Amino acid sequence: MEQDDWGRDPAVRQTRNIFAEMEQIQKTLLDHARISPFDGRLRAVRATALSLFDRAAACAAGRSIPLTDTAMAGLYGGCFQQALSNAGIAVSRDFFTDDRLLQDLVREVSR
Repeated sequence: MEQDDWGRDPAVRQTRNIFAEMEQIQKTLLDHARISPFDGRLRAVRATALSLFDRAAACAAGRSIPLTDTAMAGLYGGCFQQALSNAGIAVSRDFFTDDRLLQDLVREVSR
Protein backbone atom coordinates (compact mmCIF):
# COMPACT_ATOMS: atom_id res chain seq x y z
CA MET A 1 0.00 0.00 0.00
CA GLU A 2 1.31 3.42 -0.98
CA GLN A 3 1.59 6.08 1.72
CA ASP A 4 -0.34 9.31 1.22
CA ASP A 5 2.62 11.70 1.03
CA TRP A 6 0.32 14.71 0.85
CA GLY A 7 -1.23 13.63 4.14
CA ARG A 8 2.00 14.42 5.96
CA ASP A 9 1.88 18.07 4.95
CA PRO A 10 0.35 20.09 7.82
CA ALA A 11 -1.38 22.50 5.41
CA VAL A 12 -3.00 19.60 3.57
CA ARG A 13 -4.15 18.04 6.84
CA GLN A 14 -5.57 21.38 7.95
CA THR A 15 -7.45 21.80 4.67
CA ARG A 16 -8.82 18.27 4.88
CA ASN A 17 -10.06 18.96 8.41
CA ILE A 18 -11.81 22.15 7.29
CA PHE A 19 -13.51 20.33 4.43
CA ALA A 20 -14.58 17.54 6.78
CA GLU A 21 -16.20 20.13 9.06
CA MET A 22 -17.93 21.73 6.07
CA GLU A 23 -19.26 18.36 4.94
CA GLN A 24 -20.57 17.65 8.44
CA ILE A 25 -22.37 21.00 8.59
CA GLN A 26 -23.90 20.33 5.18
CA LYS A 27 -25.01 16.83 6.25
CA THR A 28 -26.57 18.18 9.44
CA LEU A 29 -28.53 20.84 7.54
CA LEU A 30 -29.74 18.37 4.92
CA ASP A 31 -30.72 15.81 7.55
CA HIS A 32 -32.67 18.45 9.45
CA ALA A 33 -34.45 19.57 6.27
CA ARG A 34 -35.03 15.89 5.38
CA ILE A 35 -33.40 16.31 1.99
CA SER A 36 -31.48 13.54 0.28
CA PRO A 37 -27.88 14.46 -0.49
CA PHE A 38 -28.72 13.35 -4.04
CA ASP A 39 -31.62 15.79 -4.48
CA GLY A 40 -31.30 17.42 -7.89
CA ARG A 41 -31.71 20.92 -6.47
CA LEU A 42 -28.50 20.60 -4.49
CA ARG A 43 -26.15 21.03 -7.45
CA ALA A 44 -27.29 24.65 -7.81
CA VAL A 45 -27.45 25.12 -4.02
CA ARG A 46 -23.85 23.92 -3.62
CA ALA A 47 -22.67 26.17 -6.46
CA THR A 48 -24.41 29.14 -4.86
CA ALA A 49 -22.99 28.29 -1.43
CA LEU A 50 -19.47 28.10 -2.88
CA SER A 51 -19.88 31.44 -4.64
CA LEU A 52 -21.18 33.07 -1.44
CA PHE A 53 -18.36 31.51 0.57
CA ASP A 54 -15.70 32.73 -1.88
CA ARG A 55 -17.08 36.26 -1.75
CA ALA A 56 -17.46 36.24 2.04
CA ALA A 57 -13.92 34.91 2.56
CA ALA A 58 -12.56 37.56 0.17
CA CYS A 59 -14.52 40.21 2.03
CA ALA A 60 -13.04 39.03 5.34
CA ALA A 61 -9.53 39.02 3.87
CA GLY A 62 -10.04 42.52 2.45
CA ARG A 63 -10.93 43.74 5.92
CA SER A 64 -8.01 41.85 7.51
CA ILE A 65 -10.44 39.67 9.47
CA PRO A 66 -8.68 36.43 10.36
CA LEU A 67 -10.78 33.29 9.88
CA THR A 68 -9.90 30.30 12.02
CA ASP A 69 -10.57 26.80 10.70
CA THR A 70 -13.76 26.64 12.74
CA ALA A 71 -14.84 30.08 11.53
CA MET A 72 -14.28 29.07 7.90
CA ALA A 73 -16.45 25.98 8.38
CA GLY A 74 -19.09 28.09 10.13
CA LEU A 75 -18.96 30.66 7.34
CA TYR A 76 -19.51 27.94 4.76
CA GLY A 77 -22.41 26.61 6.83
CA GLY A 78 -24.02 30.03 6.81
CA CYS A 79 -23.49 30.34 3.07
CA PHE A 80 -24.94 26.86 2.50
CA GLN A 81 -27.94 27.73 4.64
CA GLN A 82 -28.45 30.97 2.70
CA ALA A 83 -28.19 29.07 -0.59
CA LEU A 84 -30.82 26.59 0.64
CA SER A 85 -33.07 29.48 1.56
CA ASN A 86 -32.53 31.10 -1.86
CA ALA A 87 -33.67 27.82 -3.43
CA GLY A 88 -36.85 27.83 -1.34
CA ILE A 89 -35.66 25.12 1.04
CA ALA A 90 -36.39 26.05 4.65
CA VAL A 91 -33.84 25.21 7.31
CA SER A 92 -34.04 26.31 10.93
CA ARG A 93 -31.82 29.24 11.87
CA ASP A 94 -30.91 27.24 14.98
CA PHE A 95 -28.09 25.68 12.97
CA PHE A 96 -26.53 28.99 11.99
CA THR A 97 -23.48 30.24 13.81
CA ASP A 98 -23.88 32.59 16.76
CA ASP A 99 -20.84 34.53 15.54
CA ARG A 100 -22.18 37.97 14.62
CA LEU A 101 -19.23 38.70 12.34
CA LEU A 102 -19.89 35.58 10.27
CA GLN A 103 -23.60 36.39 10.12
CA ASP A 104 -22.78 39.89 8.85
CA LEU A 105 -20.41 38.53 6.18
CA VAL A 106 -23.05 36.12 4.87
CA ARG A 107 -25.71 38.82 4.92
CA GLU A 108 -23.44 41.25 3.06
CA VAL A 109 -22.56 38.88 0.23
CA SER A 110 -26.17 37.69 -0.05
CA ARG A 111 -27.51 41.06 -1.15
